[in-house]
Amino acid sequence: MNQNVNKILKIGTLYLSFIVIAIAVVLHLQITQQFDNFFFQLLHAPNNLYLSFFKIITNLGMPIMTVILSFICGLILHSRQRWFLITIVLINTIGNHYFKYLFQRPRPTLPHLVTAGGYSFPSGHAVAITTFILALQIIIKQNTKKRLSLYLLDLIAILVILSRIVLQVHFPSDVLAGTILASANTLLFKYLVFDNQSITSDS
Repeated sequence: MNQNVNKILKIGTLYLSFIVIAIAVVLHLQITQQFDNFFFQLLHAPNNLYLSFFKIITNLGMPIMTVILSFICGLILHSRQRWFLITIVLINTIGNHYFKYLFQRPRPTLPHLVTAGGYSFPSGHAVAITTFILALQIIIKQNTKKRLSLYLLDLIAILVILSRIVLQVHFPSDVLAGTILASANTLLFKYLVFDNQSITSDS
């Protein structure tokens, strides 16, 4: 019972955090501008090598790429794991388009260092890579011998998320909101669908 309460509180806190950020963005609160400006300056590309690295790594977070990777990973997973991974990636990837049209936040006016279209909030790359990585981690955590892979997945997700700021195609608040929303949706999906049964096998 306590575990269920803790899970609900964790998921609720994530959704509340997203709502707070969304309100701040819609109302153009000064704290949002300060937050965005701080991280734009902090992550400003110091040289071409740094920039080239992030131009490559950002491709891993393309929504279509995470969908393809989900299907590829699904080939080696049990049917229950495969269904979990592919379904939540599709739900979050498609659902994020509706959020973009709901908020209709323009992209930063800074020069875009890669091509990017559509609205800015929440970041589609942040939603896609967070969903894919978190879902994989949920599956991998069932095997304690693969803990190192969890940290490697964390690193990949962080680099992809930061790339959207470095390349100046998203506000930092976009990627933060996208990460939080994707985490909340993924954990909620796991809680509602799988927490009463194992996702490690078909039994």
